[in-house]
Amino acid sequence: MADKLALVFQSRPPRRTVLSGGLKTRPLYTKVKSMVKQNKKRDFLVALMNNKYDFQIAKEQNWYRIPCSTKMVPESVVNNTLKYIAFYHTKIFNEDAYCVRWYGEVKNISIAPRKVLLPEIQNDLKANDEYYKIEFDSIECAINSDY
Repeated sequence: MADKLALVFQSRPPRRTVLSGGLKTRPLYTKVKSMVKQNKKRDFLVALMNNKYDFQIAKEQNWYRIPCSTKMVPESVVNNTLKYIAFYHTKIFNEDAYCVRWYGEVKNISIAPRKVLLPEIQNDLKANDEYYKIEFDSIECAINSDY
């Protein structure tokens, strides 16, 4: 499985396009949105990992969250048929940026308020918002260091 994921998910930095304001990075959001639309009925999810705090939670506590209010929640999350989750890292991950290196097998999906998932931020404006909590046994590195 890891070899297949490595081949499928290896990626390059986003293309650059020339816009009226000069050279700009193509918005990552557009790419991710397109991927979600194409794979809405699939049993895997490539989640955007854009901060190290959330990745630390994924590695140490073995779960990831998605706001219930988002329009881009895949059907496989809603109907609890998701089997695998992988993480696409943005530029803040330096050597792991712009690719998927980590994935996990999903064991449970539940709904919980943000204040339960992240008790250290009780006073946040989003504290009562509900999130899908996607749990997995662990996450594994999909890319061998020989690449």
